[in-house]
Amino acid sequence: MLEQANALLSSSSKWLIAALGAIGAVLVAGSQLSSLGSLPLGPRFTAALVGLALGLVGVIWAIWRVLDVLAPRRYTISELSAEWVRSGAVADEGVRGWWKRYRHPVPDWFARNSEHLAGQDSPKELLKHWKKSEEKRRPDRQAALEAINNMVALATYTRARVAFARMKPALALAMLLAAAGISVFAWAANPPEKSPATLRNADLSGADLTGVSLAGADLTGTNLTGANLKGAVMKDAILKDVTWSNTTCPDGTNSEDTASASGKDGSCEGHLVP
Repeated sequence: MLEQANALLSSSSKWLIAALGAIGAVLVAGSQLSSLGSLPLGPRFTAALVGLALGLVGVIWAIWRVLDVLAPRRYTISELSAEWVRSGAVADEGVRGWWKRYRHPVPDWFARNSEHLAGQDSPKELLKHWKKSEEKRRPDRQAALEAINNMVALATYTRARVAFARMKPALALAMLLAAAGISVFAWAANPPEKSPATLRNADLSGADLTGVSLAGADLTGTNLTGANLKGAVMKDAILKDVTWSNTTCPDGTNSEDTASASGKDGSCEGHLVP
């Protein structure tokens, strides 16, 4: 029964490690790690590195804590007896003092649950009883050995159960650290896109815009009468209802020269590439 309980704890720990590893991988992958290389050196780059480091430390710390439970150290009856003496445990009373109880949870549990002491006052007394039974070849020596094995198995399970319970706050803190770090990384590594400039209904008549970048700019309703746009970059610019009159286009063409024979007003449409 105890072996099954220990196996259940180990199995739960294994699944927890797998889940933590998957969470870490998803968080990092979802944060677009490749975008880190496109960041210029500066505060955002530093914040991204710090956030990534914190996130990974949080996940690794959580996995490390779970590993303590995954591979519990098996008690021996001699070790349990020595710890009982160090703790000052008293049968039916437990270990006195909260700090000693914290440091020696297994002797405290046995002392408070003395029915698991196999009729003895302590693990040390059980060990003495078994040794005497062996020396004198008593008929009850096998029963004493079985009692020792049961006590050792129960002690190992109790230590693993206590470690699992104590792991929870540290695990929660580690995951909070990981989440905070990955959140900082995601924010720093993905700066907001710059909004395109808007010049809606602006009066730029006679303006010298030679070589100016107006890529993606909203020029809806803008007056460009007499403006010089030679060499200007106007890729993806919005040019709805623009007033073209004696305007020098990006390629050097005058808008008046593009007027059709039908009398249609000239414009820089088709002459926007320098």
